[in-house]
Amino acid sequence: MNFSDITQNQFVQESTLHGVSHLRYSRSKARNAFWLIVTFLSMGYAGIEISREIKRISSGIEFETTYRLARADEIQFPQMAYCFSNPFDIFDWKIVLAYMTTFNWTIEDVGLLLAIYPGFWHLDLKSKNVSMQHVQQLGNIANEI
Repeated sequence: MNFSDITQNQFVQESTLHGVSHLRYSRSKARNAFWLIVTFLSMGYAGIEISREIKRISSGIEFETTYRLARADEIQFPQMAYCFSNPFDIFDWKIVLAYMTTFNWTIEDVGLLLAIYPGFWHLDLKSKNVSMQHVQQLGNIANEI
């Protein structure tokens, strides 16, 4: 067994293309042909959909978006909502990691600091045993970011 065979076997076993394993291990030529057709038709359809989406995105569609800041209690959410905003994206986590290293903080320390930071009060994180020094250090991080 050479390297090419090992790579092919590994690809077939780990592939998420569901027809590939049927192509490799099928003993029936009719079944093999069926899965070959299904696999290529699926790949073709996926390629067509991807190209349509790329055309649609790159066609120069103009749109206008209006942003308004509102508190969570002012918004009526539906049963299911898909929101892009992530409050933790306001931090540059490389700087936070540098402070964690400098002050020997654990991830729990950072979580407790975030619990008392005003920007995260609406998350209802519970804080315990956070020193004033930690709070000042977190303020320094927020100013750097």
